[in-house]
Amino acid sequence: MPLGRSCQMLRSILRSGVRPRMIALFVLSQVPLPFKFMPLSLDERHPSALLSCSLGAAEEVLAPFGFSLLRLTGPYALFVKTREDLPLNNLDCYRSASVWGMKDIPLASVREWLFLNVEEALPRLWRNITALYAAEGQVDAPFTLAV
Repeated sequence: MPLGRSCQMLRSILRSGVRPRMIALFVLSQVPLPFKFMPLSLDERHPSALLSCSLGAAEEVLAPFGFSLLRLTGPYALFVKTREDLPLNNLDCYRSASVWGMKDIPLASVREWLFLNVEEALPRLWRNITALYAAEGQVDAPFTLAV
């Protein structure tokens, strides 16, 4: 699977009629809730730091198919069919997870995006993501970033 395409592929699989009861997905947990990041580039020079869609984007893909977040541990999110005791408070789940930093997305930036108000954090997050793409020579690479 091309780097960063997990949410798009998962959406296609679910639309085709496949109905699992549980989904474990590699997510870009460095992009905190409520932000939804999804890479759209098919280029092989995709930044390795942007390895998948964010937790928020994964939730947006899975919710219409009846899935809720059960657990987040670093880059892995576990979604299950929604039960009456779900969904959990996703922000609490995010804050209790081991979100890991890396050279290209330092933990200090993740904390900033998480704790700033959305109006301040969104343009900062946008600049950081576009800088990662620019460093790979993809100045106009397509991606979505929403709240």
